[in-house]
Amino acid sequence: MLYVPARCSFHAFLNFDGSSKGNPGPAGAGVVLRAADGSMVFQLREGLSVATDNVAEYKGLMLGLKYVLEKGFKHIQVQGTHNLSACRI
Repeated sequence: MLYVPARCSFHAFLNFDGSSKGNPGPAGAGVVLRAADGSMVFQLREGLSVATDNVAEYKGLMLGLKYVLEKGFKHIQVQGTHNLSACRI
């Protein structure tokens, strides 16, 4: 993970995803935050033991949003891969 100042306010793109093997099955979630110029600001991942694809996808989103809020990012564009999580937000 790269160092991020305690308070940031630039525009960035948050990409998230989650998946399970078996649905439900062993699952994981991940997130990447990129600056407006495309450079990576941080990446996070988390194992979820047993979960469905949908739970893993939501967990990836929550993992990323929690981090950007804690670090004080103000202008975030969120991009996911599943229509279900995009329609529910």
